[in-house]
Amino acid sequence: MNRLHYAVLIFLFTGIQAFSGVEISFSGVSKETFSERELSVSYDLPIGPFQNDAIESVQVRGSILKKAWQITKTVETVDSLSENLKKQLKNSGFEILYECNSKSCGGFDFRFNTVILPDPEMHIDLGSFSFFSGRSLSKNPREFVSCIVSRGGESLFVQLFVIGDKAVSNLKIKSLNKVSESVEGNASSLRGTIKDLLDLNGSAILSDVVFKAGSSELMEGDYLSLVDLAKYLKENKDIKIALVGHTDSEGDLAKNIELSKDRAEIVKKKLISEFRVKEERLDFHGIGFLSPRSSNLNSKGRSDNRRVEVIVIK
Repeated sequence: MNRLHYAVLIFLFTGIQAFSGVEISFSGVSKETFSERELSVSYDLPIGPFQNDAIESVQVRGSILKKAWQITKTVETVDSLSENLKKQLKNSGFEILYECNSKSCGGFDFRFNTVILPDPEMHIDLGSFSFFSGRSLSKNPREFVSCIVSRGGESLFVQLFVIGDKAVSNLKIKSLNKVSESVEGNASSLRGTIKDLLDLNGSAILSDVVFKAGSSELMEGDYLSLVDLAKYLKENKDIKIALVGHTDSEGDLAKNIELSKDRAEIVKKKLISEFRVKEERLDFHGIGFLSPRSSNLNSKGRSDNRRVEVIVIK
């Protein structure tokens, strides 16, 4: 195995602009499943396939940021998402060192001879994954990335490692804005930006707003749809909206109406407290399971029915 050794140097910057950062966008609803920072570590960065009992790699040293996401409600495939991420990294100042798919990487042997986060944080389908590695064009400081994309059921999974002296603070997750769905039709309806859907239909589903089961407590997440909604309201100062909570059909109607109302109110409070939207521009309601968009006879349908919609009322 050929293994080059890159020493990641620590620079003192005086008038030298450090690497500007990595921005990653997902077309779909992203849920961060893992995030960890480690200082002063070594990592074998794959730059070739598994062959001759090893993965061709270079050893890089520095700080490492490890992240993983589960992507739902997306029309992307493993290959298209991998291609999009490569383009985004190139736009952030990286060059690709190596890329492969499940077969050309080495399949089982590749997967089990490089660092992969365990299930459920990162799921690898041995017959359907895509990998690439890269490094920054800038040497001040030099940064490296490795990324693997795979599928699990109806979701896509992404693992991204960023290695270098400054990398741990420079990764930003940015919305492609397509984190909302049309209220019109069923769960396979149009996905798009908050602006496009509200301008087109006067309504949208906040697809990444997810609550704990049977609770009005929000799951942890960036909630990029709320970022986009707050921006839309800032740009359209005369508009007022209603937030409408929905549930699946499990349980008592009266309790579900109360739960759905509580969930809509939580979203309203988040818009006020974190995004500085004025309270008088927000209304909220809950209608329980009276307006399903999918079948309540299976788990996916029930998941689609648990949602919060936004409706323009002025």
